[in-house]
Amino acid sequence: MPQEGGAPAPGTHSWQINPEEFVLNTELRGKLEGAVLALPPHYRMVLILRDMEQLDMREVAEVMGISEETAKMRLHRARVFLRNALASYVQRSQRKHHA
Repeated sequence: MPQEGGAPAPGTHSWQINPEEFVLNTELRGKLEGAVLALPPHYRMVLILRDMEQLDMREVAEVMGISEETAKMRLHRARVFLRNALASYVQRSQRKHHA
């Protein structure tokens, strides 16, 4: 519960985002969207169906007309691609934040 003046009570965390966090979140969202758009279409589709639309792997495979094993492989490759695409940005922003 906030104290007088709007400050969070001791031992609690404020969920308000400061301007620096807002900029970093906006930048990260842009980088993530760019990385997703850079995926080959068959990787992008499986990632969107599984991670954004929250279909299970059986449903993803059915929608795409592929085996469940192929869907799992494509999802893994899509996530590796995204991890690699975002790694340098995340490392750079962590260095800035801790500097």
